[in-house]
Amino acid sequence: MFDPLRIALVAEGPTDRVVVEAAVNAMLPDRPFVLTQVQPEGSLVFGELGGGWVGVYRWCKQASARGGGRLSDDALLYQNYDALILHVYSRRLGIHRSGSSQNFTRGRVVSTQHTAVHAEASNLCNSFGVFLTFASIDAAVAGYDYAEGSIEPDPGDAQLPCERPCPPAHDTTNALRSVVLSWCGEQAVPKRTVFCLPSKSTEAWVVAALFPDDKSMEGHIECWPRPESRLGQQPKKLRIRKSQRDYKDRVSDIEEAWSRLTEPGAIGKALRFQNELLAELTTL
Repeated sequence: MFDPLRIALVAEGPTDRVVVEAAVNAMLPDRPFVLTQVQPEGSLVFGELGGGWVGVYRWCKQASARGGGRLSDDALLYQNYDALILHVYSRRLGIHRSGSSQNFTRGRVVSTQHTAVHAEASNLCNSFGVFLTFASIDAAVAGYDYAEGSIEPDPGDAQLPCERPCPPAHDTTNALRSVVLSWCGEQAVPKRTVFCLPSKSTEAWVVAALFPDDKSMEGHIECWPRPESRLGQQPKKLRIRKSQRDYKDRVSDIEEAWSRLTEPGAIGKALRFQNELLAELTTL
């Protein structure tokens, strides 16, 4: 009997957590786990660091600063976590900002609540394990530049935008992977860490799971400009919104469809996420 895996999720928003958790459930049907979303936080307006890709950027900078410039050296983070999931996507999406006052200087967050954030991180690390999966960043981020997030990047931050022609989807997600690694002060993905980088947005996976006959699937959903727009274009009885409530209502359907999404030639970024997650678990 396995002890539950302790997984921390860093993602752009709360709907991403529903999809990631369904995917992990499908991949690990006989392995108990506890998934805790540490970014964005559940407080007002997505917590201290805010949501969206800017919130993920801020989180990466805070974590790497605790490690003296490298995420992998953040002992506070990895002390009691089994794994960390980092989720980002590659298409241009809206930027979520927190309600607190934030200033950015060379990529570092300057905040009156900085000490409180360290205390909260300490409490989390005393309670959970860490597993980094998604870079939960979609490839939407690849179309932004730092100025759109009110960020003055550090000299070591890789260039944005980094979007490439699609297809193939992997050209953009590979470029974004390098960008996120630079935010973390790393050259390669650290141990006990997995990147999850859906092309365009996580909604590409949702559409593929729930509406396999949608017209966006005729070409390639991973290159469809706005996959989330297809959620509301279904027959009235089937359509859903991009909301936690609607996603949770269909979570079992997403989980059941996961094996189809990860078939060779289906959703390439979902398959890569699965392969890298399962490979990392063999080392734990």
